[in-house]
Amino acid sequence: MKLLVAEDDKIMQQFLEKKLKIMGHSVTIAQNGLEAWENISSNEFDLLITDWMMPEMDGFELCQKVRQRDFDKYIYIILITTNSAKDDVILGLQAGADDYIIKPFEISELMARLDIGSRIVELKKKLKRKYDDLRKNYVQTIRLFTGLIEVYNEELGRHSKRVTDISLQIAKMHPDIPEDLLELVETVGMLHDIGMIGFPKDLLGKKLLEMNSDEKKHYFAHPVQGEAILKEVEFLRPIAKIVRNHHEQVNGRGFPDGINGNSIPLIAKIIAVADTYDYLIHRDGVSMEKLPEKIQMQKGYQLDPGLVDLLLEIHRGIIVAEKSKHFHRISINELQAGMCLANDIRMTTGALVMPVKTELNNDNIEKLLSYYGQDCISDTVFIFKPACVGEK
Repeated sequence: MKLLVAEDDKIMQQFLEKKLKIMGHSVTIAQNGLEAWENISSNEFDLLITDWMMPEMDGFELCQKVRQRDFDKYIYIILITTNSAKDDVILGLQAGADDYIIKPFEISELMARLDIGSRIVELKKKLKRKYDDLRKNYVQTIRLFTGLIEVYNEELGRHSKRVTDISLQIAKMHPDIPEDLLELVETVGMLHDIGMIGFPKDLLGKKLLEMNSDEKKHYFAHPVQGEAILKEVEFLRPIAKIVRNHHEQVNGRGFPDGINGNSIPLIAKIIAVADTYDYLIHRDGVSMEKLPEKIQMQKGYQLDPGLVDLLLEIHRGIIVAEKSKHFHRISINELQAGMCLANDIRMTTGALVMPVKTELNNDNIEKLLSYYGQDCISDTVFIFKPACVGEK
């Protein structure tokens, strides 16, 4: 193992360095706790042996600093002390030491302690390798599923990304969502509509009131279908349950299970708010100015009221940011003659449909709507603000 010894006594330094090298370990000596910390900060070590009483920084503080830093690999710590009092031993372990040894000690005792440390270090390494493998499989699986969504329908893929973005913003503001759950929020956001794969293409853009009975059956089944797809992968089963619940409503009138209030997972309620927000803008063509009124109509009825408040705070920030730009984003259905394009309009293949700075008239608006109706271009268009057209 690669060992760091923090010890200010010269004789003990020489003793430990000699014995540990005979045992086959690589040994670095630090004169005090501060020097040891500098070594740990710039080099990798498997195990730290530190005296408690040292100048500059003592062993107690050194243990605390090591445990407060998120190192890539675990450092096993053996604390050397002259005090055998139970309270001091407990204090050292609470500071982050894994084991302790009391001076004076026999070299055989130190060897036994190192053997224990070595086993723990190797176990930690094996666990990290397994975690890294699982993590790699997790990331690859998520990429596979999101890729399938985008290949099946590009707009559905864009919708999923927008829902993910808003969901993450809400989650970061919510006091009950810790940072280590943000990845779960992101994954659910990307995969919440995976159950729509296989839908007839013309069904994807329809509102519920426009669907016939067979189409409604398809639509109401997509959360269950999404759960069925995801639960086949063992590590996605927690995500599968949330995907099933993302169309539940706080009033109990959602689907597929009709659960309400706190019975709905918080992350599912966050996705529901973000999903509704995106559909109001990109499917229903609601303007950014009128959106708060529309979303308020569902507050406490379909959508969690606290989450709606967070969404509207985010929305106000988006409005402020948009006003500071020379252009604004609108739905393709909001295009009017006289507007000027602030971006190239391209087909999903990359082919140019209409260049930036094109002044729109009824003919080219009709052309864009035709392309959109064929699912060839995005539903979002960037338009120069009237005062900025000349500047561009």
